Amino acid sequence: MGAGNVCSGGQKWYCTSPFRLPDMRPVAMRPFLSLLLLSIGLLLPFAGAQAVTIDDLHTATVEVADKSEKERTKAFRTGLERVLVKMAGSAAVLDRGGIDGLLEKPDGFVQRYSYEPIEDGDGDDGADQADADGDDEDGPRFRLVVGYTGSRIKQRLEDLEVVVWGEERPEVLVWLAIDDGRERRILGADDDSGAYEALMEAADRRALPVLLPLMDTRDREKVDYVDISGGFLDTLESASERYRGDILLVGHLRRGGGEWRADWTLIGAGERRAWGDTGDGAGAAVATGVNGATDRLAAMLAGESGERTRLSIRIEDVSSLDDYARVKEYIEGLVRIRSSALREILPEALVFDLEVRGDVGEFERAVALGVVLEKMERRKPGDRNDGGAESWTTGEDAAGGADDAGDSADEKGADGEDGEDDASRTQIVFRLTD
Repeated sequence: MGAGNVCSGGQKWYCTSPFRLPDMRPVAMRPFLSLLLLSIGLLLPFAGAQAVTIDDLHTATVEVADKSEKERTKAFRTGLERVLVKMAGSAAVLDRGGIDGLLEKPDGFVQRYSYEPIEDGDGDDGADQADADGDDEDGPRFRLVVGYTGSRIKQRLEDLEVVVWGEERPEVLVWLAIDDGRERRILGADDDSGAYEALMEAADRRALPVLLPLMDTRDREKVDYVDISGGFLDTLESASERYRGDILLVGHLRRGGGEWRADWTLIGAGERRAWGDTGDGAGAAVATGVNGATDRLAAMLAGESGERTRLSIRIEDVSSLDDYARVKEYIEGLVRIRSSALREILPEALVFDLEVRGDVGEFERAVALGVVLEKMERRKPGDRNDGGAESWTTGEDAAGGADDAGDSADEKGADGEDGEDDASRTQIVFRLTD
């Protein structure tokens, strides 16, 4: 930043922005609010994303024996089941009331489909040689790739009060130690084993972005087999810093008798959740880790209960339009948030009114899974010092600011449809991370 943009006093917000605004108090900024938010919207495509976008969330691949209508109809249902699991983040969605009715006519959700030959070298011509009667002794001969209409499925799921996780998902760093009875090793990014393939296939089925460590000299100096098998999680968290690994899945896979045993720990948002399972093979045991991690992450990020909570959040250290764009994009991407309204723009801070799924603690844990916001404190209703300099703005001015912004998702106003005022809301203070 050039010398002409050096700040003085407490007006850092104005001089670090691409557009220099007049030196005025936040209340006097209201005429400029719409223009400011428009500028933010233009900057959003350039804001740094903290999650991975799943491009094929509404696509499924099903193996079929032939191109008959009977096989295709059956595959449409199987594919839709797989898409539902990916969208909800949990296989439990298939047990929800009303899902069977949704699955009765799967072709109504199909947007496109195509066939791919399973056997190498067949090509498109070979694909047309299928036995129309499905008489194939060698098993499935084609992959049916089906693309479904995501918006229609999402609407039906919301009608059934099923929470949809969304396309933005956190990347999970996997530390997996394997003992197959012959050797002990740690699965790395350049592995070509069956365990690696099983991990990637399971992650693809659950639409979970995963990352494996390089296991280069730097990793081997910090982590060995015993660190994973012995549960030395602090060591693994330290070694994960180079990957910006905020969510870790730690697994210990070992063969005993005719089965494989897997023990898993999911680390994220200040929590550690552990479980174990067995499988007939290494691939089945690996899948228990991916499936368990996805179920738990979906519950933490999207929520499962029907409880709804109104709260207000103040985000500090917002000192530029880029910061505004980053915060706005992050808030809008949190699946737990049902509605949001930008209440006020303060020097180096934003105030939002939110309605969220679940309770306050669940919302805080969901935010902690990301790397954008860091919680500073929570203020329960009645705990605020209304006369202090740090108290939050309430009353007509705040509500008017939110109305001018035009950013309320449910148009209930700053006080909510039930007349709830700011003093009755839990307030959480976050800091925007670097």
